[in-house]
Amino acid sequence: RVQNWSFNKEFLFSPRFQLAVKPDWEADMLFRFAAGVYYQAPYYREIKSLDGSLDSSIKAQKSLHFVLANDYEFAWKDRPFKLTTELYYKKMNNLMPYYMDNMRIRYSGKNNAKGYAYGVDARLFGEFVPGVDSWISVGYSRIYENIDNKGFIPRPTDQRFRVSMFYQDYMPKFPSMRVNLTLVYASGLPTGTPILFNADGTPNFDTAYHFQKTLTSYKRVDIGLTKIFIDQKDHKPKSVFWSKFKELSLGIQIFNAFNIHNTVANQWINDIETGYYYPVPVRLTGRFFNVKLEFKF
Repeated sequence: RVQNWSFNKEFLFSPRFQLAVKPDWEADMLFRFAAGVYYQAPYYREIKSLDGSLDSSIKAQKSLHFVLANDYEFAWKDRPFKLTTELYYKKMNNLMPYYMDNMRIRYSGKNNAKGYAYGVDARLFGEFVPGVDSWISVGYSRIYENIDNKGFIPRPTDQRFRVSMFYQDYMPKFPSMRVNLTLVYASGLPTGTPILFNADGTPNFDTAYHFQKTLTSYKRVDIGLTKIFIDQKDHKPKSVFWSKFKELSLGIQIFNAFNIHNTVANQWINDIETGYYYPVPVRLTGRFFNVKLEFKF
């Protein structure tokens, strides 16, 4: 892949390589290896310095990726399943540090950081209930950055552990009525650091080296009930009008069913008398309901 960014007159060349090997084994396995160079060209928010000026000398953020993966397809109780596992490592250069101002992202406007990331992801997809698809995924990762060679600290995206599941079931006597359950758990992000300013009014990025406060973990449960009127797998005769639809369903969803108030950021309040900063959590939406009509021609 070749790119040319006219704003900073930067020419980007991104070579990438992928290899897949399928051994002649009784088990249906596919091994994959991929490597490549990825660039993220700067956009307006990134080229804008903290004083409001635009810096044409800014460079694209660069990442060198290595991915080793395995796909394993198998049958359990005559039902198909697929287990995908991925190991990855990323070396990043020309990073632009950023901080969270409440829910606003502010970039430093400089390529003054480098970093690395590594992790593992696993996902099991299949028919836990005959005829309907469900999945469960688990991941662990670490993401670090080094700002101005002061040492490596967790980046704001360093979430570490996460697990999610989507499960479907139906009534045996009424298979067109389906119930789905979505579970999500993720450890908190290290974006709870208070924002301190230098004498010139610019944010002090050294703050993250002295204060590291991780947000609370993210937890959510969604429940849905769906009535399927038309399924492309169903070959029942239909009228002229309804024959135009491949799929048609109506569903009711309850998002965040347990009304968990997850924290997305902290707003820091400064006590002028003591100089202490006190975090006030910024919460996400609680429980709410949704009606969904889905169709496919």
